[in-house]
Amino acid sequence: GSSYPRSARAFDNDNFTFVEYGLEEVVPDALASDVSRFFGLETETAKILLRNIQIGHEAEVASTLFDNSVFNATSALVAYTVTNLATINFVADVAAAKQRLLKKGVIANTVIMNQEVFDLVRRSPLTQNQFFGVVATDSRRLLSEQEIASAAGVEKVLVGKAAKNSAAKGQAFSGAFILPTTYVAVGQVAGGDFASGGAGRTIVWSEDASAPFVAESYRDEGRRSNILRVRSNRVVKVIDSTAMELVTTSYSAS
Repeated sequence: GSSYPRSARAFDNDNFTFVEYGLEEVVPDALASDVSRFFGLETETAKILLRNIQIGHEAEVASTLFDNSVFNATSALVAYTVTNLATINFVADVAAAKQRLLKKGVIANTVIMNQEVFDLVRRSPLTQNQFFGVVATDSRRLLSEQEIASAAGVEKVLVGKAAKNSAAKGQAFSGAFILPTTYVAVGQVAGGDFASGGAGRTIVWSEDASAPFVAESYRDEGRRSNILRVRSNRVVKVIDSTAMELVTTSYSAS
């Protein structure tokens, strides 16, 4: 008889560069002793340093994820605006994105969006009807992340709640969400071995750090102070540009 058909496969190499991020703060002995009546200065300082480093990581993930030069972007059926609240069809937008992914052999498990977009989607009648069935206008309640995930047919909805001061140093505070309103991301999110799939990973250089964020301290006797440091040696890397689809929201708060 004839032999079995044979398939052929090719593999490509890729590379990445780790970047070390870190922040330090001086904790003078005199000040630490003075405020110890109220709180532990070193503990609170370490928390603030960690939060700032984590915000930097969140910004890095946001810019990598919401990049239409890497991931395919398709306009929503209806612009996500307050004016269009009654006709925003989030579930249909997600369904269309899931179909585009399936045609590439990817099963979507996650939807990612900005807090402002989420607050609009959870109020939209078409999304609520998908979860509750047709409801009277006076009996709606806001949907949770998990309820929206159920309505959209994915495992989870991730909402970007982290915020930063978008004003320059020395200027009046101006709070803004790190994840922009530009897109809703629909795709496969996974961790661990690259063979597990997913659009990307945060890769930590384990030779330098045992965890994504490392807290350290050292002594500066010349200043009679402890120096606190939080650092991260990492890279945010796209490993599969076919594993995520972007829905362009054309968001407006009016």
